[in-house]
Amino acid sequence: MKGSKSLARKLSLVLVLTLVSVGLSAAVIKSMDYSYSPLDKEFYLTQEQMIFLRPGLNVDVTEWAIAEDGTVTVRVEVTDDSGQPLDLNGVFTPGSIRLSFVLGTIPQGGQWYQSYITRNASSDITGETAVQPTSDSGGNFEEIEPGVYIYTYGTKLPAGYDMDATHSIGWYAQRDLSDWDLPSAVSDGVLTFVPSGGEVETIRSIVSNEACARCHDPLILHGRRHSVELCIMCHYEGVIDPDTGNTVDMREMIHKIHYGEDLTNGYTIIGYRNSVHDYSHVVLPQDIRNCETCHDAETASQAEAAYLNPTRAACGSCHDDVIWESGEGHAGGAQVSDNMCANCHMPEGELEYDASVKGAHTIESKSAQLAGINVTDVVVTNNGPGGSIDVTFTMTNDDGTPIDMAEMNRMRLQIAGPSGDYTSGWREDVVAGAVPAGGGSFRQATGTYTLSSAQMLPEDASGTWAVGFNGRRIVTLNAGTTKEREVRETMENEVFYTAVTDAEAVPRRAIVDDAKCEECHEDLAMHGSNYHNASGYCQLCHTPMLGGSDEEEPGDSATFPLLIHRIHNGANLTRDYFEGEFSEVHYPGDLRNCAKCHVGDSWEGGRGVAATPTPLELYSPMLSTSVACLGCHDSEPAQAHAYLNTAPFGEACTACHADGKKYSVASRHAR
Repeated sequence: MKGSKSLARKLSLVLVLTLVSVGLSAAVIKSMDYSYSPLDKEFYLTQEQMIFLRPGLNVDVTEWAIAEDGTVTVRVEVTDDSGQPLDLNGVFTPGSIRLSFVLGTIPQGGQWYQSYITRNASSDITGETAVQPTSDSGGNFEEIEPGVYIYTYGTKLPAGYDMDATHSIGWYAQRDLSDWDLPSAVSDGVLTFVPSGGEVETIRSIVSNEACARCHDPLILHGRRHSVELCIMCHYEGVIDPDTGNTVDMREMIHKIHYGEDLTNGYTIIGYRNSVHDYSHVVLPQDIRNCETCHDAETASQAEAAYLNPTRAACGSCHDDVIWESGEGHAGGAQVSDNMCANCHMPEGELEYDASVKGAHTIESKSAQLAGINVTDVVVTNNGPGGSIDVTFTMTNDDGTPIDMAEMNRMRLQIAGPSGDYTSGWREDVVAGAVPAGGGSFRQATGTYTLSSAQMLPEDASGTWAVGFNGRRIVTLNAGTTKEREVRETMENEVFYTAVTDAEAVPRRAIVDDAKCEECHEDLAMHGSNYHNASGYCQLCHTPMLGGSDEEEPGDSATFPLLIHRIHNGANLTRDYFEGEFSEVHYPGDLRNCAKCHVGDSWEGGRGVAATPTPLELYSPMLSTSVACLGCHDSEPAQAHAYLNTAPFGEACTACHADGKKYSVASRHAR
């Protein structure tokens, strides 16, 4: 059986490699269009280097053919990032390319792939042998024109294979440019078809690359593979690790990895050369019940399968204390198959926290029964230097109805200033101190209150000051049912600015965006889930003065730039920070991608003004750029470098690390 386009004439073509053998013509060079950001190493290549190296790698299988004897051939195009052809052998273009192929099918009536290409993997630990999918071997490439190849698989399809079933060709490649100090370029993909020529009806699209990339940026495993479509061709039902006996079926493996620390029985895989991968310390940076974070209906066409098709394998991957054979740990008793699962665990029921899949995964902070807490109409008066400020505000539910202060379990104001760099501030208890507002535009309305501060602004207060709100109330969900529970309903920590000596209020500079934090954390909530707003509220407390300024019992500084960098770089730190509390934190992306958290060019540093006391570091105080950079680069040489380039009146960082300099922050973080 042949593909939609015959490969026969392609196999007979013989083209002269004029361009690649004598150099690219001027017309071709002019057409080369590379798009790299300052965070890509390729961005810093000279024009001559770019023309010579032609960085990047893109591999695409454009045609396929299956002969009567089961021989599979594919037409492969290999290009750089400007679309120009590359030589697999690295002779006519720099950098050899490793290109591998897999081949599998989803049987009719089935849900998972089965690979046509397998190997026997034997364990020298247990002596057990397991059949595992692998890449094709014994195949060969034939170049038919520059950058275009015919690959003939060494593995033939078996006689009588189902020509009406879904088939997929997968590939993954790596181009080695390490001799030129460039990262290896990788490319992979999957081409899905039905050999008989029919429409592809059976697919598997449960999770998307886009969903994974929200945390894993980039997601690259086994050196060269980075797309979910390729992963599921090998990680399917029945595939196990012979060293541990644990499954590597995608459904179970991914759940177990992400739920690692909370598993009852843990999850370990022993891989290549007996490398141990113990996931018992993995902590998902959000609530595991956020199924839609990965099973995203906007990017994966079958994402709803997480709700429509409950199975013992998928559910038991997180609920690993359940023993299905006996029913231990399962309210529904023993289950000998998946046939009855959907009877109790329907996609969605009538009540939150019921036995339905969505109900059982209801997150308290997302309950539809919560009314919402909002602060509006904020007016700050008596706000001059030395003033005892008054703050008038209105609290409402999401539907606009007022909230009585008596409903609140907590309502606090966090006052800090100046907004250039917060160095002073205090907290006020609003529940105890606020009174219903009278007169003016508020008309003594229920839900509108005025707090007269018990503490005065400093006599030398200047610039703009911030007023942040932090509140919660206790709410009963599913009242009167067996699923009744009390939860904290918290607010989103709005921040408002008031001009003290400025002509108009000047908000604090934007450094990070809470929306970016929530790409990974989904609903960032700290300190008992009371604090959410990393765009502006967290900074009101995590000032340059927090932590290290205690002269009697100095501790680690918890200023925001040091704290956040140290937490996310936890496993790579060379020094103890908060007694090693974050030493097992592994950031799931590339830490060099500062733009993942920062807004605009804020990650380039040099914008703060206040010094940070850091008595437990190698020197103290640190100025603003140093305290940010040494958050990740915490070693003794790095701290010595910063110290030697700091004068009493400022830092010399921008002399070398400013934008456009040879050692700019961007170029040092380029990937």
